[in-house]
Amino acid sequence: MTPSRKWLLTALLCLLAVTQSPAAGPYDDLLKWIPDQANTLLLMDIYELHKSPLGKQEDWAKKHTRTSLGGMSSMSPKISKVVVAAQLNPSTLNYAWEAGVFQLDLGIKEKELSRLVSGTPDSVSGKPIVLSPRNAYFVQFQQWIIGMMKPANRQAMAQWVRFARPTGRVVLPPYLTQAQETAGNEPRPQIVAAVDLSDVMDPEGLRNRLKKAKALAGQDIDIEEVTKLFTGLKGVTLVIRVVDTVQGELHVDFTDRPDVIKSVAKRLLLDAVDSMGMAIEDLDNWAAKVDGKSIVLSGPLTERGARLMLSPLLHPTTTASIENEQVASSGSKKPESAAAASQRYFSSIKTMLDDLQQQKVKTYKQQSYWYHQFAEKIDELPMLNVDEDLLKYGSSVSTTLRGMCNLSTNVDVAQQGIRMNMGETMVSVPPSSSYYGNGNGWGYGYGTPGYTTSVNNYGMASNMIAKSAGAANAIVAKTWQNIEQATSQVRQQMTQKYQVEFK
Repeated sequence: MTPSRKWLLTALLCLLAVTQSPAAGPYDDLLKWIPDQANTLLLMDIYELHKSPLGKQEDWAKKHTRTSLGGMSSMSPKISKVVVAAQLNPSTLNYAWEAGVFQLDLGIKEKELSRLVSGTPDSVSGKPIVLSPRNAYFVQFQQWIIGMMKPANRQAMAQWVRFARPTGRVVLPPYLTQAQETAGNEPRPQIVAAVDLSDVMDPEGLRNRLKKAKALAGQDIDIEEVTKLFTGLKGVTLVIRVVDTVQGELHVDFTDRPDVIKSVAKRLLLDAVDSMGMAIEDLDNWAAKVDGKSIVLSGPLTERGARLMLSPLLHPTTTASIENEQVASSGSKKPESAAAASQRYFSSIKTMLDDLQQQKVKTYKQQSYWYHQFAEKIDELPMLNVDEDLLKYGSSVSTTLRGMCNLSTNVDVAQQGIRMNMGETMVSVPPSSSYYGNGNGWGYGYGTPGYTTSVNNYGMASNMIAKSAGAANAIVAKTWQNIEQATSQVRQQMTQKYQVEFK
């Protein structure tokens, strides 16, 4: 082979290698540390959220220094980018484990990690780790990159540390790989969340649920075709882009085209969300369309709506447990003051309570779900340097929310029991006869023929349901008054103590 031909062949091979190599994605440096077996993924760029036109207008970066819930995230102000992966049980909506990998805005030394997460140093597989008081382990992979695993299973943490070597190789199932690619598409979204639902749906159980679906009642739609469609459900992906407004897209992806449910797609999906207790009112105004093998719901999102949609994956333990620091004029770092830490803690609780009160629920199951979610979030807020009286207030609020969660659950169960015993039956009324006389030998007789009639307990059952709802609503209303009173009192107390505004 002549030198010129060798040069040409080499150039072609180099070109082929370049064209076949996938472009580096915006989260690859974090994704390579994610453990395998995840079926749920969240990608969020806090820095880009703050840089967006809306982020600048609303001053999200400044809000983020005052509250762990500044803007749409529940991140520590030290975090600029985050990846959260989890193993979700779709039947219970509980996680076997959650793992977060965070990119910090400033690098830290390994010995600083235990102080930043208020934890206890430990070591597995020759790697220092930290046990957090919030039932999570933390590890520093690189100077700028921190990992977290919850719950605090030491054996699982050791397996992850051994797995998470900087090989540069991202290990994700195919559906989550698509979410990773979506995060790199232009216009680039700041948030992408996805759940892999491959092989989750069993045809028989699905068929029974679809027969009872309100969205399909009275529709000329073949239940068997719908069952086949949802058996091939691949997953659900949420994409959020922030420019001048917040816009969301919810992609429900199938192996076949979902034309069979095109006319009822939105209602069917929203009913499914409602049945899980996760209804979010922003979705009611979204438009729905069939796009290839996907159903796409899209529309505007409020900051509150975005926080609620991301709520299952954005626990403060997962994302906000890295305590904030202040930088002295000399450039050295020092722990955050009690006043600043307490302000952030109070503001975070206040934001949660406002979100919870504004959330419109349709059922007691939904109400129970959100009370439980927010009670957990309050318990997981960073506590380092927070005023003790404020911590007692936070504990009291979370305990109260759990009480209202239990109340809502009990009312829901009781009302379901009443509905199950509602019924109608046919009864036979025998014929009857009577005689009327005046005692003088004359009178008249009359009779009624036998007949069959319907009787039910609908009225009584409805009254019982209404009575239980009225009693529960009265308790909830009074409880919220007590929470508001306690919030006002602790706000005044903290403002007077630290001579800074708490809001």
